[in-house]
Amino acid sequence: MRFTVDLAMTAPQRMNPLGQREISLRGYKIGAIENTGTLKDQYDVVDLSDNEIKRLGNFAPAKRLCCLLLHNNKVAAVDADLPGQLPALETLMLTSNNVVDLPALAPLAGCAKLTTLSLIDNPVRRLEHYRSYLIAKIPSLKVLDFTKVKAAERKA
Repeated sequence: MRFTVDLAMTAPQRMNPLGQREISLRGYKIGAIENTGTLKDQYDVVDLSDNEIKRLGNFAPAKRLCCLLLHNNKVAAVDADLPGQLPALETLMLTSNNVVDLPALAPLAGCAKLTTLSLIDNPVRRLEHYRSYLIAKIPSLKVLDFTKVKAAERKA
């Protein structure tokens, strides 16, 4: 299925317990991120879990979006221009995707506000120095894979 204006208009929307506006585009078998301008930067949280997205990027500029949920997709890489598209991104959940190597995550270094990142159930987690690489690459990171980043890890 493609992400269209009709889908954006009919998708479930709510105010979450944190007082953030959230839209759920979960389980529509969306193959690619496109036409996100139809969301008109009205949401703090976009849930794109349980789809077939392969690449994280191609967002219309969204200054408000701070949380992106992409559990159970096929994401293998992050576009280089993602930090410019989502300057307020604080939380990125990529649990159960296909990220295989660390260079695929390099663009996240430009996400100055990114504090929480999950890559659980991704092949990249099996790489040596995976955790230390991401902590060094993303200085704003406070929680990685639901484990707090310790000062000793940051110094290493």
